[in-house]
Amino acid sequence: MAGPIVGRNTVILVDQSVGANAAASPIVNAKTFSLDSTRDKFDVTAFGATSKATLVGLPGNSGQIGAFADTDGSHYKITDGNARKWYAYMGGTGSGKDYYFGTALFDVNTSSDVGGVVEASMSWSGYTDLCHAVLACWQMSGL
Repeated sequence: MAGPIVGRNTVILVDQSVGANAAASPIVNAKTFSLDSTRDKFDVTAFGATSKATLVGLPGNSGQIGAFADTDGSHYKITDGNARKWYAYMGGTGSGKDYYFGTALFDVNTSSDVGGVVEASMSWSGYTDLCHAVLACWQMSGL
């Protein structure tokens, strides 16, 4: 039986190079990650129906990465409008580890609090299909 995954081992990698043409590297000081995989849904219920009817449309994906801001501003390198490769290893990296990957467009928001630390929130929208290391991309699109 499958067990829970410990969140502290999560590793998020994003291509942070100028031009988005290099290998993905870890987001420094990352502390949260979310992934949203959805499909468009259309209500096609007609007059006289006895229950609702829905058609399913195209899949999409988006999410957020939360981090403590770093002193070299590396979080801002990913907001140049280039689609960037990303990988999320929920149980840590290594052989046989479960992970998600894709290509996305990123935005960054920074906040500061007099009683806290400077934080960066990176939101992303999928540019390609969401893929899974165990399930093929086309299988993920059908979920």
